[in-house]
Amino acid sequence: MDHNNQLGSQADHDFSLVNALVDVFIPGAPRSALTLSILAWAGCWIGRGAYTLFCGQPLFPNIFVQLIGPRLAFEPLRRPLAEIFGDVESPPLIAPGGVKHALGLLYFIRDPLMRSEREMTEPGESAVFSRTMVDDGQKERRLLIVQPLARTLAKKARSAGPLVDTLTEAFLGRNLIEFTSLRDGGHLRSSEPHVSLLSNCSKAGLGEICPTFRDLCVFASCDTSPQVRDLAPRDEDELFVFRHELLRNLRAASGVLRVAPLASAAIDYATRQLQQDQRPVAAFKIVKLALLFAVLNGSGTIDERHVREGVSLFQNSERELHAAEIAAGAEEIERAACRIVHALRSQPGMSASALQALFQRNLPSEVMIAAKEKILSDGRAHRVPTRGSQGRPQQTWYPGRGS
Repeated sequence: MDHNNQLGSQADHDFSLVNALVDVFIPGAPRSALTLSILAWAGCWIGRGAYTLFCGQPLFPNIFVQLIGPRLAFEPLRRPLAEIFGDVESPPLIAPGGVKHALGLLYFIRDPLMRSEREMTEPGESAVFSRTMVDDGQKERRLLIVQPLARTLAKKARSAGPLVDTLTEAFLGRNLIEFTSLRDGGHLRSSEPHVSLLSNCSKAGLGEICPTFRDLCVFASCDTSPQVRDLAPRDEDELFVFRHELLRNLRAASGVLRVAPLASAAIDYATRQLQQDQRPVAAFKIVKLALLFAVLNGSGTIDERHVREGVSLFQNSERELHAAEIAAGAEEIERAACRIVHALRSQPGMSASALQALFQRNLPSEVMIAAKEKILSDGRAHRVPTRGSQGRPQQTWYPGRGS
């Protein structure tokens, strides 16, 4: 292979260095998941050195990625990410154990903590205060959170509200502050934080995530079959060339990236469409993705192709999320159906209210209706019209197709 010609092709309009790196691990690697993981890691490593302006505010290259799958969903990506970023200089902070609440997040990237104390003075003299360093803080403000967050950020979790608020501010690159009940009091602050997220969530857990946090994320399904557990590059030479070029572009990333006129028009169109759907934060995700594609491709300008790549990846994320939600709903319906059938075999002749009681009346009505329709159509149960004690029509349920 002529690698010089291959690198020379980067001048071509449609060349994408990220896609070329992903292709090194194809077939086998989950494309969207690996693409988003590379972008998340690279965006965290860049830090706040490169950014663009959108809606009058700076947007930095930090993104929140959720891989849809069990805890093993991240396993297929470990080797590709290690091959690409394994020995880079000055890596960001990694939070593999994750964060459980807002204070935990801030503690990773905290400013120095000072304590004010009043000094002893003579009567009639003005009060004099001295400041003492309580905590040196953390100089590194780049943080990559690698952890399943679904339970922590569930709608019913007590810590979800403050943590989601803090993550929202971090997503937008704003300074963070949180009251601390530490012995020395005061507030934990983080100036100019740069927080990225590379986590996973099961299909069943998607519906439980706080909607505000979910809107900040881009999603990708991740295959966990045995054949993709340990992905090796198909061509070591290709990997070396593309990786070298990628890291060179990351090191060179600096300053504000201007948005080209055609790209600006494309962003404006996408923004209007998303605002009509009452999802303005989605436009921020598209701009961040376009920014990352531009930086990783060594461009000092966000042009139309980078926006196209960002929109394409965002739309694919939405499709995979929708498909996962449909699959999760079907699985929930099937679990409810199996539980009903099992109960009917143990206790034939159950009423509709007795079936509902099987789930402590916590099952959504639409799931219950769908589960009943499923076991009727599958012939796993049948119902017999009856009348209650006051003559009201009722239904009594039995296992099997009936006569």
